[in-house]
Amino acid sequence: MLTVYRKNLQKYWLIGISFPIVIVLFIPLIGSLWPELRNQMEFFQEFLKNPIYQVMLGELVDLSTWQGMYFMYIFMMLEWVMIFATIFIPARLISSEMDNNTLDVMLSYPIPRWRYGLEKYCVYLTYNLLYPILILSTTFLANKTMLNIDFISAEEAIDLVVVGYATIGSWLLFFALGALSFLCGMIFLESSKAMAFSGFVILGQYMMERFGGITESINFLQDYSLFHYLSASAINHSGKLLIGDLIIVASVGLAAVAAALYVFQTRELT
Repeated sequence: MLTVYRKNLQKYWLIGISFPIVIVLFIPLIGSLWPELRNQMEFFQEFLKNPIYQVMLGELVDLSTWQGMYFMYIFMMLEWVMIFATIFIPARLISSEMDNNTLDVMLSYPIPRWRYGLEKYCVYLTYNLLYPILILSTTFLANKTMLNIDFISAEEAIDLVVVGYATIGSWLLFFALGALSFLCGMIFLESSKAMAFSGFVILGQYMMERFGGITESINFLQDYSLFHYLSASAINHSGKLLIGDLIIVASVGLAAVAAALYVFQTRELT
């Protein structure tokens, strides 16, 4: 049972744990710098109101608070990792088999093709679960340590519930954006074309979200971008996970995965 899943889980363990570990290492680093940065954040906050920075960074948070600083840096870096990972990894889950001429090995498994593809995609989703797990646990320890050494007061401590909502939202975006990239891989079955098209789709949505927030006249562009839903900054402001956003992102992801598996199962492979 789940032979493909287990083999690929072992095969890609290094790259699977590398990015989450790099992200969480920044949490204690930023925490150690917070006392020195606190007094400079008011000026920095005004500086970032420039429209150019709003395009690059998205919806701004209150950098004069520890939680605002945390969300600014940690989830901005997580978003960059998300863009890179969703463009390059899911698109190559199957197309790399074609590039390496291992199609005969892939088709030798006594399972339907769609299940082979699904198990490989589940490996990608499994390693992405490390982001919420490691971010939440490291944030909890950082909070506790900073309170113990008087870097922050109890009122300044990060709300772990809000962080939990934000990490759930990020994982769902990994799922939905990765599903679109996965579909590109199934359609083209050639790594270079699959990654080029997945880059066009994902970066296109990212740019619609960023430029759509500049003026009201083009705000409608944001509605067509998955980055507009379940964003960490919006969750930080509202303090909750919007069910409507969750349904939109999950529906797109499920539809894209289903379409990818259908294409893979029904197309002729030689």
